[in-house]
Amino acid sequence: MALRIGSVSLLADSADFFEDAAVNFLILAALNWSAARRAMVGVALAVNLFCAFALARHRAAAGSLSKAAFLSARNDAIANIGIIAAGLLTIPTRSIWPDLVVGPCIAAMNLDAAREVKKAAREEAADARA
Repeated sequence: MALRIGSVSLLADSADFFEDAAVNFLILAALNWSAARRAMVGVALAVNLFCAFALARHRAAAGSLSKAAFLSARNDAIANIGIIAAGLLTIPTRSIWPDLVVGPCIAAMNLDAAREVKKAAREEAADARA
């Protein structure tokens, strides 16, 4: 429908929804896998990176919705990388600190994205009133 009506924001939101659904499906499928098999499959990162790159060119085209979709996919990919890095650091150190550092960084990144989307939405509202 997004292509039919020419809506960039709806297309971006659809791509983000696809990314979320694909990752959740992969997680559901992996629940019954062995730990070794789950560790070998890094598909969530690949899906998130693909969607982030696909949405990157549209992130400013339709205001807050396309920006939100891009930031969501980008943040998911960055969070995946952070979680993988924390896991890799935790293995040799047996420390909880990598996880304790990555968690708040992910939260801060998502709060910043929310601030960016709110700002874009306010600008859109101001433009609509003008």
